[in-house]
Amino acid sequence: MKFLHTSDWQAGETFQFLGERSVYLKDARFQVVERIAQLAAEERVDFIIVAGDVFEFSRPDRVSLQRLARAMSLYEGPWLLLPGNHDPATPNGLWDQLSDDAVFTSEVLFMTTDVPILLDRCTAAILPAPLQARYAGRDLTEGFDEIETPPGYYRIGVAHGAVTGILPEAAEANNPIAADRAERGRLDYLALGDWHGFYRVNERTYYSGTPETDRFRANDSGSVAFVTIAQPGALPVIEQLPTGHFAWHEHTWVLGSQLDLDGVAHELEVYGPADVVKITIQGYVDLEGLGMLNALEEELRARVLVLDWDIHEVEVIPADGELASLSLQGVNGLVLERLMERRGDLDAGVFRRAVVELLSLGREG
Repeated sequence: MKFLHTSDWQAGETFQFLGERSVYLKDARFQVVERIAQLAAEERVDFIIVAGDVFEFSRPDRVSLQRLARAMSLYEGPWLLLPGNHDPATPNGLWDQLSDDAVFTSEVLFMTTDVPILLDRCTAAILPAPLQARYAGRDLTEGFDEIETPPGYYRIGVAHGAVTGILPEAAEANNPIAADRAERGRLDYLALGDWHGFYRVNERTYYSGTPETDRFRANDSGSVAFVTIAQPGALPVIEQLPTGHFAWHEHTWVLGSQLDLDGVAHELEVYGPADVVKITIQGYVDLEGLGMLNALEEELRARVLVLDWDIHEVEVIPADGELASLSLQGVNGLVLERLMERRGDLDAGVFRRAVVELLSLGREG
C-alpha cells in the first residue's frame, strides 16, 4: 500500500503582513494542492491523508472552497481530510456545511468523528482523531489503543497536535499526543499535522509539514510524505517529496566595514522572484555605506517576491573628511550639518532617510 501524507494547507491564509505581493502567497496555497494531486496521480497512490488545518479559518469563502475542490479534482482517488485547530469540527460549523454541499466529490471524505474509515480496495483502516474544538486539552489518540479493525487491514492513525517531549511544551498542553501512540495503538503509521516542518518522531510516526512554506523558520517545510508499507505490520518506508514553490529566507548581519557591506550584497545576489526574504542589518556605516544600503534595498525589493528590510539599528558614522568632501552647498549643506549634530535626538529611520535624500541631491548637483 502507498499513500501521500500532507497537512497544514492553511487554505485561505492572506499573508497581509507581507504587503501587496502577499496575494501570490495566498494563491500558492491552492497551487500546491494541484501539485499534490498530480503527484498522487503519477505515483498511483491508494489515497491521500490531510492531517488537519486544511483551512486557515473556520469559515472560508465560497471562492476558496471552489478553488480547492478544483485543485483536488486532479486526483480521483480518496482524499481523507481531518479537522485541525484552525478548522475544528464544531457543531453546525464548517465541516457540517461541507458535508451538505456539492462542491467536493464523493471521493473527498471528512474525518469529523473518531469512527474508523475502512478503505476496502486497499484493505486500510483509517483511525482519525479530529479536533472538535481549537484546544482539546487531552490526547485524542488514546482511543486508538482500544479500536478493533478487520483482520489483515493496515491500521493508519491520523491526528493533529504536539507529540509530548518532542514539540514545545506550550503546544503539548493544548493538543498533546503520546510519543509511543503508534506502538500502543498497533498502528502501521501515524500521520500527524500541526508542526509545519517535515519531522520523524519514530519509525512509524511522522509530521509531513506544510506543503508550501509559510514562515521564516528553517523547519524543513515545503514537502509531503510518500508512505509505502509492504504489508500490515511491516515498517513503513517514508520518502520526502518536494512540493513547495516559494522559499523563505531570514538573515541578520552586523556591519563594521565596507568589506562587510560588500559581502552582504554578494550573498543577496542569489535571490529572485520565488524568494521571500527578511533582512535585519545592525552595526554602523559611513555616509557612502548608507547610500549603498539604500540602493541595495531598492534593487532587492524589485528582484524578489517579498522583502522585509530592517536597518533601524544601523548607526551612521561619517568617515574622516567625508562631510567636507560632499558637494552639498547652501541650505542643503547646512541641513546635513545640523542633522549630524542632532542625530541622537531624532528618530533613527527619519534621520537615515533624510541623509539619503540629501546625498541624492548632492549627486544630482
